[in-house]
Amino acid sequence: MLHVFFATTTFDSVLTGLAGSAIGSFTGSVSRWLPLVIAVHAAATWLMVGLVWFIQLVHYPLFSRYGRADFPATAQLHAARTTLIVAPAMFVELAASVMLVILALQAQENQPLVLYSIVGAALLVACWISTFLVQVPMHAKLALGFNGGVHRKLVATNWVRTVCWTARGVVAILMLLWAMGFNQVRPI
Repeated sequence: MLHVFFATTTFDSVLTGLAGSAIGSFTGSVSRWLPLVIAVHAAATWLMVGLVWFIQLVHYPLFSRYGRADFPATAQLHAARTTLIVAPAMFVELAASVMLVILALQAQENQPLVLYSIVGAALLVACWISTFLVQVPMHAKLALGFNGGVHRKLVATNWVRTVCWTARGVVAILMLLWAMGFNQVRPI
């Protein structure tokens, strides 16, 4: 089944076109890479699930307790240090999600994987939109000085990311179950 999944000319030509002839030899054995992509995807997603829940329940609420005079420096340090952890995980998660969508669409008989990968990608888009259009601008405002209204809005709007990343975690588990052979697991 997985052999058919990856043995398509379309997939070979996409990889060869994107990465050159060096990847061409890789495509012959791609079927063994699907479980790894699913596992990397799940690991990055669950790292983000844990981080977003920690930020939502612990870190963001504590912003109101920091000293007002030191808050701009604290907010800037928060953004810089958090980015060191979050950015690599987000980019790994994005790359794995894109790979899963491409691979899943190549297979006609793997409908659960197609659905899981598309739903997961849509949720990831929601996470990224919320991050860059809502949370990042609020962090920029807070870096100028603490503002109770902006802080409350940050905590409230972060629930969008918390819910979306948690839903992605559920989807990642469903993909893992599918990859482990629990083919009876059907989309919810």
